[in-house]
Amino acid sequence: MGKHKYFLNIMAILVGFMACAFIVTSIMVVAETKATFLEFFPRLPKDGTTGLIIAGMVGTTMAGVCLVSRSILVQEQKWSIADLETEKKDAITSMVLTFLISLAIMISATGTLYFQGVKVDNPIDMMSALGTWAGTFALTLFAFGIIGAGLSSIFPNLLLLPWLIADYNHTERDMKRPLFKALVVIVALSCLVVPLMGGKPVWILIASQAFSPFIMPLITFFLIILLNKKAVMGTYKAKLGLNIALVFTLLFNVFMMIVAIKGLFSFLS
Repeated sequence: MGKHKYFLNIMAILVGFMACAFIVTSIMVVAETKATFLEFFPRLPKDGTTGLIIAGMVGTTMAGVCLVSRSILVQEQKWSIADLETEKKDAITSMVLTFLISLAIMISATGTLYFQGVKVDNPIDMMSALGTWAGTFALTLFAFGIIGAGLSSIFPNLLLLPWLIADYNHTERDMKRPLFKALVVIVALSCLVVPLMGGKPVWILIASQAFSPFIMPLITFFLIILLNKKAVMGTYKAKLGLNIALVFTLLFNVFMMIVAIKGLFSFLS
């Protein structure tokens, strides 16, 4: 429990750096560009990468890792049904922060890249564009944001596989086990494959996130089954309102999977 709290504190610091960096940067961008609010709304590209980009944006927030990490958080916090209100408040806070950070990132990117027609193949391209336009202070903030975003994303992803194995085997999530250490190292080293082979990190990031919609319909389908299983949920079995919302979520996930498939084929061709 102590180690989990230590992990949560590190994540909170990283996300805090990221949030502050991008929010302050976005405010500076809006103040400097003097553009109207509507000009910051994204427009879809006309080329064949549209589907892949849409799927990647959806996959960033609607990822299977979110469901797993959320369940692990509840278990580690020792929350029971008596803490349902606390869990709901925590989930709502997370969603609001995710929305605000995503909005700040898109505003920063729009004001510094889209308005200038700058094409980004590597994160350094965006930093260079921001540095020459907004100065050293904004560049430093953006660098902290990039570091915070990267580290806050990679930590849960590195721990995902060991967490799933421990959950499946009903064993303790002891990260000191040799198997778990080896898995973390292998996953971490796999991140170096694309840069070492000369690939473009930005497109690999988009493509990797675009794969998330492929698995989300299956996860949603099994979630609906479990939430409606009386042996599992008891008196807290899903009611009509929740089931309707879940069905719409499933339909949306299926639609995004189709968009991702079309976008992937278009990108490869």
